[in-house]
Amino acid sequence: MDIDIGFTSIIILVIILVIWFLIGKRMNYKKEKEIWSVLSSLIKKYFDVKKVDYRGFGSSGYQLLVSSPGKYFDKYEITVIMMDRENLIHYIYQKVKGVRDLIIIKADFKGGFPYHLDISHLKRRRIKGTLYGDYPIIYKGDSRGDQRISNAVDRLSDYLNDFISLSLSKDSPNMILTVYYNPESIKDVIKSTLELSKIR
Repeated sequence: MDIDIGFTSIIILVIILVIWFLIGKRMNYKKEKEIWSVLSSLIKKYFDVKKVDYRGFGSSGYQLLVSSPGKYFDKYEITVIMMDRENLIHYIYQKVKGVRDLIIIKADFKGGFPYHLDISHLKRRRIKGTLYGDYPIIYKGDSRGDQRISNAVDRLSDYLNDFISLSLSKDSPNMILTVYYNPESIKDVIKSTLELSKIR
């Protein structure tokens, strides 16, 4: 009898997980379209381009490559990584931890970048470095980078609640910016990358 109950419980659990997988997959595809609509309009607005190359990763996310990204960039690439909504247990864990859909922007600046600087949110990605004033931000970099930390932080201040990390480097890609997607702040994120390209 106990064996029958245990087997039935397993079957029910499997059915629930399969049904949720399908629901989660549909949720991710719907969310992908929403994010695509917002990003594509912002890219066309700020980069004055008509074409954006798209590379899909199924329901896990996608990558956008901006062709001829203007006078400030040689390359501009946005990767969208969706939450694991298809896996119910992992999705619940992510929700509890405050994880959201990710936006990763990689870019090469025209003329490169002259120094190295890493900035991360204190509670989201720990690095060994210096705490910046009253901001929940830790940074490290060479002496030239330290002198310009305030310039970079000023450009992040509009979306600190969504900010995860920023790396500015002499090597390619010159910039890697990682944030949680927020439809209310993504415009500020895109605008800030234009300003970050001007920091020297």
